Formats: sequence, structure tokens, C-alpha cells
Amino acid sequence: MGLSKFTRQIFLNTTLSSLALLTASYVIAAPALEEVLVTAQKRSESAQDIPIAVTGVSADMLDKLGFRNANDVSAQVPNMQVSGPYGDVQPIFSIRGVSMSDYSSNQASPIGVYVDEAYLGPVYSHGANFFDIERLEVLRGPQGTLYGKNTTGGAINIITRTPGFSGEGSTYIKGGIGSYNATSLEAGTEAVLIDDVLAARISGSLKRDEGYAEVVGQDTNAAQTDFQGLRLSLNWIINDKLDALLKLTKSGNDSLSTPVRHEARTDLRGTGLEGNSNGFIDYIGYSSGTRNLDFHETEANRIGALITNTELAVLTMNYNADNYTITSVSSYMDADYYQMADTDGSPNGLLEIT
Repeated sequence: MGLSKFTRQIFLNTTLSSLALLTASYVIAAPALEEVLVTAQKRSESAQDIPIAVTGVSADMLDKLGFRNANDVSAQVPNMQVSGPYGDVQPIFSIRGVSMSDYSSNQASPIGVYVDEAYLGPVYSHGANFFDIERLEVLRGPQGTLYGKNTTGGAINIITRTPGFSGEGSTYIKGGIGSYNATSLEAGTEAVLIDDVLAARISGSLKRDEGYAEVVGQDTNAAQTDFQGLRLSLNWIINDKLDALLKLTKSGNDSLSTPVRHEARTDLRGTGLEGNSNGFIDYIGYSSGTRNLDFHETEANRIGALITNTELAVLTMNYNADNYTITSVSSYMDADYYQMADTDGSPNGLLEIT
């Protein structure tokens, strides 16, 4: 039996009304995009409002993603690579194809690295402050003059945790184990020393492993890690308009350096010449391929120490007027680097650098 025209109209109106209500409910229930605040332009702003390609990583994300050192940053940042030819202590950053032309420890990287807005010049100091982090910002270049001349490819801002006055400070301890008898321990805690006036925070990091490079003929492995770092932070509210934040960091690494792996590079295939290692030849008559060495083996005749020490002090002061704020950032850094390297990568004493 067919429906009357009036009944069909009522049914159609009811259906359209139900669809409208469902659509409205869906729009209301749709989650809003969470605002992410960054300091990419030297002030706290929403990441959606600034004309800069920036990736921000919070402390929770760092923990959930299992970040252990600066080498892990590239896993979450587009157009960025990090290599560690000398281990965690000296990461080499590359953003959008811009990086160092060599791996010398005395070269200034075109990727500026900042800790609490203090510029770190030596490359070997870039991995010394990667603990107890509040957030991490990676600005993909080319940069202007805001972050200085040494930021051709971009800038990396490491912001460490600051003690607060709410009584809900971040206290944690975490440890880990890994291959080559690796162990790690990181912890941090804070306390209010004077209510609404002075708060303090202390944190530290320890990392050890026995090295992944087996030196043929020796009992000790190379490419080790032996890192320790300690940071003290003081947050002082001087008065209603003036506040000061002091952060003191001391860190160092004392281990055996990463040896060079010698590979035959010159391609002789198709030239009628017979070379080593399946058509490739080197220039010193030695290569790991002709010696049937595994990837983690080396016959270097001289494996020496890799020692770094870094002391960093950053003082940030703010004068908060009614309509503006004046911020002063002062920093002091004392860093030294020592490495013994068997640069030729062979058991022959051809080229060694101290």
C-alpha cells in the first residue's frame, strides 16, 4: 500500500532534521587543534601564527618516543639528519641539506645550537646538555639575523626545565640498559626554598657502555660512552617587576674514541686494472675488505681517549613593566676537547692525530 503525499513529506522532513542534528553533533564533538607555544621568534607565540618552519617536541613526547640523545632528534623532525661519527658527545646536524663541510671539532656548524638561549659554539658541546629538557624546538632555515650568522641552515633550541612555585614540580628518575653493556640513569627534582620567592632544581645524567668497535688484538673495545652531567637551576622572583633565572651545567665524557673504518673507495671496474675488494682499491695498500673484517671490527694500531669537559652558566633576567618586558640573557662557557685518533684506519702508523 503506497504512502500518501502528506505522509511522504512528513517522513522526508523528519529524515532531513535527523541528518542535520547528527551533523551538528558531529561538528560540536570534533576535537579542536591544540595550541602549541614556541619561542621561535624570541617570544612565546603559537606555532600557527609564525611564518617559520618549526618543529616543537615537548618533554612528554621526548619520554614517550624514547629519546636518549641528540642523535634521536631527526626521527621526528622533517628534513633533518643527525650523524654521530664521534658518538653522542659530538652530533653533526644537517637541516635541509645544509651541514658542515667536514667533521673537524674546531669548525662552527651552520646549524646554530642554543641552550636556554645561550649559543654553543664548539661542536663537541652540542650533545653535553641533552638531559632534563622541557622542550625542544628545531627551526628549519635558511634563517635571518634573529639567531645570528651561524644559523644558515637553521637553529636548534634546547630549553631545560625551570623550577616553579606551584608545588607540582617535575620529579622523575629513569634508567635503561642496552647492547654492549650499556646503562643509563637520568633524574631530576625541585623544591620551593622560599614561598613565591626562590625555587631550586637539580638534575643529572649518567651514560656508560663498553663500545661497539672491536679492536683486533686488544681486549678493550673502542667507540665507548662514559658521560656524566649535572645541572642546578635557581628561579628568583626579586620583586613584582624583576625576576632572575640562573642555570649552571657541568658535563663531561671520558672514554675511548671511535676508530676510523678504512674502506677501498676508488672504482677500478671496467678499467682493465685489478684492484682490491672486488674492483675497488685504496691508496695505502690496506682496507678492511681485504682483511675480511666485520663491520664492527678494526685493526687500528692506536686507540686513544676522547675527553670533553663543558661548563655552562646562563643568567636570564626579566624586567616586566606594564606595557613591555626587557629580557637580558648572559652566558659563560668553558669547554675543552681532547682526542687521540688513528686517522688512517689501519694497523700502520701512517696518520695519527692528537
